[in-house]
Amino acid sequence: MNNLAGAFKGNLKARQAVNYAMDRKSLIATQGAYAGHATDQLLPPSLVGYKNANIFPFRSNITKAKSLLGGKSLNVNLFEGGSDIRKARAAALQGQLGRAGIKVNVTPLSTGVMYRRCGTKAEAAASHFEICDVGWVADYPDPFDFVDVLLNGNNIQDSGNNNYAYFNSAKYNRQMEAANKLFGNKRYTRYGNLDITIAKNAVPNAFWINFNNRDFIGPKTGCWTFQPIYASPDFTLLCKK
Repeated sequence: MNNLAGAFKGNLKARQAVNYAMDRKSLIATQGAYAGHATDQLLPPSLVGYKNANIFPFRSNITKAKSLLGGKSLNVNLFEGGSDIRKARAAALQGQLGRAGIKVNVTPLSTGVMYRRCGTKAEAAASHFEICDVGWVADYPDPFDFVDVLLNGNNIQDSGNNNYAYFNSAKYNRQMEAANKLFGNKRYTRYGNLDITIAKNAVPNAFWINFNNRDFIGPKTGCWTFQPIYASPDFTLLCKK
């Protein structure tokens, strides 16, 4: 969610309302069988440091969402990719948030253009979007590559941003930088706590899925080995039976 301008700027309750109005399991159902698992946190369960905090419900709580909005309605703009599967989840999100009084106006874009525009600070500041449907795959298995890369406001530039929420808190920036100086269990514990604290108290994002990779293996394919960092087969080890 865009914390830089628009309906969510300085409006914690509105950001919370989105998280209560979302039906994460229904959104996942639009993506086909075995698409993934519902989540309300940034760190994936497979990553060291993750702690399950049960921050928001996986099913919609429209009553709670409406109470957070105080009877008011919101208009928000969603930047969405152009694939059929993205269109399906945009339509589902429109319905879910709409029941809580949040009208979602969808701007369909090619996925590459969507990421470029969402990563451009001027687009966010001008409120061209309040919500951007983006995902993330870490470059290496360390919580820094989720928490710092996606939430540290010191990394925000004019373009090419990965912090699509434009979340910039001096307090949390300091805590992230302190966590990055730690090693071992202390590091992972600190990042795990940051994941929970930021998601619960600052609510910069609306997390909803940890995607599964759905791989189809032919009968003559052998040596299939799971690569845990990127959650995919190790293509260098594949062989023909």
